[in-house]
Amino acid sequence: MGTQIAKIIKSNNQDYKFGQLVFCSTGWRTFSIINPTTLEKDGMPTFYLLPDFGNLSPSLGLGVLGMPGNTALFGFLNICDPKPGETVVISAAAGAVGIHVGQIARNLGCYVIGFAGSDHKVKWLKEVLKFDAAFNYKTKDVTQHFSKLLHMV
Repeated sequence: MGTQIAKIIKSNNQDYKFGQLVFCSTGWRTFSIINPTTLEKDGMPTFYLLPDFGNLSPSLGLGVLGMPGNTALFGFLNICDPKPGETVVISAAAGAVGIHVGQIARNLGCYVIGFAGSDHKVKWLKEVLKFDAAFNYKTKDVTQHFSKLLHMV
């Protein structure tokens, strides 16, 4: 299985026209025949028309403009309700959702600490994404290192 952005090349459904782009959870394939009304629903969208992203890549519908970005934006803002100056700790900070939560938190003026599973990812979080602190949870004592970081805030 997997998700993809696909282009409709033929349609017998008046709601879906040739050339439109769709998000679908039908697996990674070259071609698929899909009846969107019969796709199994498990609480997650499995098929929908992609909005027009203009000149941006349609692949953004799988990332920042798709599930990871929406999970980060709405989950973080609506559930956590962050305020400027607060400390935000992100587990799996180098993952699809974590990288977006970190950027949103930084833009809100929060102090951002990220956990990642490799030194390479830690370096990327600090140098590229500008997290205030990050560490490798596989090589550092999480409790000790985290306590040290919180005293720095």
